[in-house]
Amino acid sequence: RDLVDQSLAEFHHQAQEFQLLLVNQVAPDLPGVVMDQGKILRVVNNLIDNALRYTQTSSSVTVRVRADEERQLALLEVEDNGPGIAPAERTHVFDRFYRAAGTRSFPGSGLGLAIVKQFADIHGAQTLVGASGTGGAMVGLDLSPAAAWGDAVHAVGTE
Repeated sequence: RDLVDQSLAEFHHQAQEFQLLLVNQVAPDLPGVVMDQGKILRVVNNLIDNALRYTQTSSSVTVRVRADEERQLALLEVEDNGPGIAPAERTHVFDRFYRAAGTRSFPGSGLGLAIVKQFADIHGAQTLVGASGTGGAMVGLDLSPAAAWGDAVHAVGTE
């Protein structure tokens, strides 16, 4: 919870400038995950920064950390209500310099999610991408302390 609080605090002024609400939804009693705190903070920051770039003014960005009891792991998800990511592009958004169609006019270089993917690979995590409940994007990590996911990318909702 402290890590998400710290990350959200870093974006407080930017969110206020665009009249955005930053929502912290960290569940209690999460399974333990061992990782480099500095690197996971950078990942959370990259996910929030990415969401803020695409979220509509007077809206919200949600950072959710929840337990997946069945698979005994923690899920880190950041949701926005921007243009979303087309199902056909979801497996590419973690590629270096990749910019989804319709987002090339937004600021950024296409490296933020590539850094998230690199972190996921190092820590045995699986990247997640899909639609948020508001029609925007949901991007995150599937964190398992014992998993060896390699370079797998899991595109949620592409079936």
